[in-house]
Amino acid sequence: MFPIRQWHKSSPPLYLFCFVTLLVTLTGCGLFGSSENTDAPVAMRTGHPTFTPTVPATTGPAETPAPSGSQGQSAPVPDAASQGDAKAVINGPLVNARSGPGTEFDIVGELERGNEFDIVGVSPDHAWWQICCIDGSQAWVTSEFVDTLGAVDSAPVVGGQANAVSTPATAGTSEEAAPVTPTTAAVPADSFDLETQEQFSEKDVVRIFLYVYSGNSALDGYSLRVTKDGTQLPVDGASFGGQPAFTWPFQDPRQRFQNFKVEFPDASPQGVWQVQIIDSTGATVGPAATFTLTANDANRELYVRYAKRQ
Repeated sequence: MFPIRQWHKSSPPLYLFCFVTLLVTLTGCGLFGSSENTDAPVAMRTGHPTFTPTVPATTGPAETPAPSGSQGQSAPVPDAASQGDAKAVINGPLVNARSGPGTEFDIVGELERGNEFDIVGVSPDHAWWQICCIDGSQAWVTSEFVDTLGAVDSAPVVGGQANAVSTPATAGTSEEAAPVTPTTAAVPADSFDLETQEQFSEKDVVRIFLYVYSGNSALDGYSLRVTKDGTQLPVDGASFGGQPAFTWPFQDPRQRFQNFKVEFPDASPQGVWQVQIIDSTGATVGPAATFTLTANDANRELYVRYAKRQ
């Protein structure tokens, strides 16, 4: 008995050695790996740097890009609401800018939607805005295609074409009338065409008949200017309106409508006679008819017919 006990005290028992060996074997096989993995280092994905935008330092307000219109436009301006200035913003595509407040003025540029200008004036009827600037000059644009910003009520009223681009202002004049297209000759408001001039048999007196009409009705208030060899002869009376009379009392090839008659019993027939229609003011309102008579002319009855121009 003594030898066995003595060996037990100085060396580990065999079963303990076997147990340790078994534990090491099981650990190597991973049976208890779950409890040890908590302390093992975990592989991490390599990180990549991210870009963080930074705002560059500025010494003043950001510049507003200029409008891209087809014509030269004004430089960028501060916001109208903050400054209180009147602004015009184009709200239609390709809006015409003109040299004056009206469609009769020349086109000085085409403006695009969104273009913005200073308002420097307004037409008397408030239908056109005067803006600044196109190629360094002021111009006009109709209010129909403009949105306004700021104190538009303070815009000065500008008349006529005093500040138009293509027409220089007259010294000492604040406004001018719109241009008038010249004509070769002034046309009377009440004008007539000479439809016919005829001569009929008459040996005793120079007699002149006039028929002045419009449509189917004779017109009243007209007379004749009669000259013989350049000398004007006296003529009294005026035409009557409504239903016309006849030059001859019964049906005959020489019968004509008439609503005025004048005779010259004391005048010699020989010479050049000129007959022309006039209105109540004495103004001529139709072309002249010319007759040349001889001393013994048998056709002294002269006839002219005027139709009102439509």
